[in-house]
Amino acid sequence: MALRFSSGHFPTQIIRSREVAGFMLTETGYTPNQKLPKHSHEHSNFIIVLQGTFSEHLGRKTRWCAPLSVIFRPPEELHADHFHNAGGRCLTIEVATQFWDRAREHLVILKDSADYQNGLLATTAARLYGEFRRMDNISSLAIEGLILEMICEMSRLSVRKVSLISTCRIERAREIIHAHFSDKLTLSFIAESIGTHPVYLTREFRNRYNCTIGGYIRHLRIEFACRQMANSDATVAEIASASGFFDQSHFSRTFKRLTGITPTKYRKNIRPH
Repeated sequence: MALRFSSGHFPTQIIRSREVAGFMLTETGYTPNQKLPKHSHEHSNFIIVLQGTFSEHLGRKTRWCAPLSVIFRPPEELHADHFHNAGGRCLTIEVATQFWDRAREHLVILKDSADYQNGLLATTAARLYGEFRRMDNISSLAIEGLILEMICEMSRLSVRKVSLISTCRIERAREIIHAHFSDKLTLSFIAESIGTHPVYLTREFRNRYNCTIGGYIRHLRIEFACRQMANSDATVAEIASASGFFDQSHFSRTFKRLTGITPTKYRKNIRPH
């Protein structure tokens, strides 16, 4: 059975610990080749790697943690750690649920486990640890501000990551549509192919391309039909079928609505001889 640790408790040596502005900061030490069994923590937390390297195992995923990398773990995340030959030291900042409740309207709330090798975060983390070590009458205020800086930067990085994932998924959906526009595509099929929900797909596709998926497919089919009528001798019925339309009548109505003329008239205009 996996261990679960409450705030301020860790399965290793605690070097020093302080509570600052509702955040619990704990510096921990690790011996060479020390292994921590699978465990979780009550609160979400940030880990600043101060010294040494270690591997962290989360199910099938393994992350490599090096000095001044910053890790975010959501509450109750199961993980196991293996410190390497030099052992190590870390500073853990535990964040109570109440903080996220207050910050929800101002920040993108961090939910997923993540690790950062970001220059700004590394610099902020080093300054934070310096204040934690110094701990004079100004350090509490400085530490609170630096923690908030780190959380804001992670929120920005999270937004960029989500935006990039969204862009890649919608672009992949567009590629699927281009490859299969003449087939009987469904929203469910496209959404499943890119690993998302049909509602999300519909909304994000419209936001990106300023039209519905159905409208986009109709335009692709008509563009294909125009090329076929310009460059082949296939009949209108054959082109209608190859373009993915149910029948010639449906094709002709859609073609005229989008181009302003009938398919026959278009062919005469584009191929006068």
